[in-house]
Amino acid sequence: MQKYIKRIVGTLIILRLLLSSHLTLTVEAKAAPNVYKVPVQLWHYENSGKLSMGNDALGRTAIVEEYANNTVKIKISLHAKEFMDMHGHLTKLRVYAGTGGIFSGGLSSPKILSTYKDKNLDGKDDVFIKRLSISRKKLHEKKIGVRINVDAMDKILGGDGAQNAILRLYYNKAKLISGPKKDAEKKIAESRKAEASRKAEASRKAEARRKAEESRKAEESRKAEESGEPSGRFDYGART
Repeated sequence: MQKYIKRIVGTLIILRLLLSSHLTLTVEAKAAPNVYKVPVQLWHYENSGKLSMGNDALGRTAIVEEYANNTVKIKISLHAKEFMDMHGHLTKLRVYAGTGGIFSGGLSSPKILSTYKDKNLDGKDDVFIKRLSISRKKLHEKKIGVRINVDAMDKILGGDGAQNAILRLYYNKAKLISGPKKDAEKKIAESRKAEASRKAEASRKAEARRKAEESRKAEESRKAEESGEPSGRFDYGART
């Protein structure tokens, strides 16, 4: 019986530890992320800095959310572009896992956040991707391999014109706009401002005391002169 009770107690302890671990991970995952504005471009697959044909359909700034568990969400925007006298669109974007290089690992489709209506190449109303979110498990990736489709290229090639490209993120020009880190920076700035204000006030009071002391001494000297009291020097006169 005693052995049975020990087993139950042991099981309950393990369950409590597992539940505590799960709650900790859940809290971390739900913690507010640090959010940055990061300049972004779409490079040609050869990785030389040459811009991809799809770059003109990409918004110039990505919103990057960095979470406490080191996961990242990269939100980018897309729009129509003119290409060889055609009103084209970036119709599909898939992301390489990048486990062994930029274009390595499997391809996954990012989450579509919003869409917009526009005319397709045939002049008919159609729906296109406006904003999407790419999930990653690594902070500050400067280059992410993607595979894109542009409807104009698909039409020229007469089929699937998918090609590799590189999503280039310029973290050296990133701007922190919100999150715990921003709050911490704000608190530090406020603390520094308060300290500077305190020092300035202390300096002002010290200067006021100094001037008051000088004024007091000047007033005492004036009164001494008016009353004929010695100024502190002694004149012994001539010896007889």
